[in-house]
Amino acid sequence: KLWDRITKECIHTFHEQSGYANTVAFHCDGNCIGVGTTDNVVKIWDIRVHRLLQHYQEHSGAVNGIAFHPSGNYLLSGSSDKTLKIFDLVEGRPFYTLHGHKAATMGVTFSPSGEFFASVGADEQVLVWKTNFDTVDYTEVLKGKRKRVACTPAHTHDPPPQELDPLKAP
Repeated sequence: KLWDRITKECIHTFHEQSGYANTVAFHCDGNCIGVGTTDNVVKIWDIRVHRLLQHYQEHSGAVNGIAFHPSGNYLLSGSSDKTLKIFDLVEGRPFYTLHGHKAATMGVTFSPSGEFFASVGADEQVLVWKTNFDTVDYTEVLKGKRKRVACTPAHTHDPPPQELDPLKAP
């Protein structure tokens, strides 16, 4: 439910087809929220017009944590299926699947700069990863008439984000 903090009234109820909202995060522009559900789904909602913008059914377990990259171009999710998934929100597609936890991934977050992200799992581990996927300049994609520009991301051949070894200095 979306509540008005001043009147304390419910403004809108976001209805889920099945499952329950398990985790939520605001997009950096404040106009959208990401929701991870118990039925393995990640959804992006526009809270101004109460409309579903993107829907991803990529996990095989409940989505326990989500976080938006500070650029607003990516969303990170962690799941009971032990994986982390990165979604490219501009292109509207799954981007990477990462394996590192030996049990359910319980939470995820980006560093303030977006250079790193971290995940915590039921395996009692906190993993820190270095991002290398926000190298695309989306200025041409987003400016003007909101016309989509066909572009091949510079990171197409980049390796996936790398788990950092906490015992080695970067």
